[in-house]
Amino acid sequence: MSKSIDVFLSYHFDDDDPLPERLIHRIAYHLERQPGVTAYAYAGGRHSSSGWQEEVGGHVAQCNYFVLFQGRNWGEVQEDECGYFLVNKANHPVAARSIVVKFKDAEEPPKRFRKKYFQLLGEEPPYELPPIIDANNPKLFDESVARDCARFIVERFKGSNSWVHEDGLPLGYPFAYEKAIIEEFVSG
Repeated sequence: MSKSIDVFLSYHFDDDDPLPERLIHRIAYHLERQPGVTAYAYAGGRHSSSGWQEEVGGHVAQCNYFVLFQGRNWGEVQEDECGYFLVNKANHPVAARSIVVKFKDAEEPPKRFRKKYFQLLGEEPPYELPPIIDANNPKLFDESVARDCARFIVERFKGSNSWVHEDGLPLGYPFAYEKAIIEEFVSG
């Protein structure tokens, strides 16, 4: 039986460039298609709602793996998310449970962040995303980038050869129970 992983995807909203945010949600989608993988990427709009801290904090607390996306700008909320993750995983090897994914035009984390969260950043070099823009349509991202990043995350956290290839099942699961039924059927 393969291990289950619960992955939190941390990224900074950028109103001037919504493509990376859409890509993150597609990465979450591809992660969710894998057996034993749960992914969370905040989709509740900007941080003005009163319950977002509890919602996001709850997901960070329950996740056992953390993916930090470095984008064009650095978000203070990402620092909070990293802090929640480190506090909740104090007795676990954090570097083995975290990945940094870097967009091409990524801003480096501030020095205070690097100093405070060095163990989260780990010794591993970040996963460098290729250009995400679709060559045929500059308003879209290349779907293969999302799938390849999801595969990297799964294989890093669950081990090599743990990625389940596309198998002709429906591309989406409108209801969570459908995924559970299909996973049960596939497992025999």
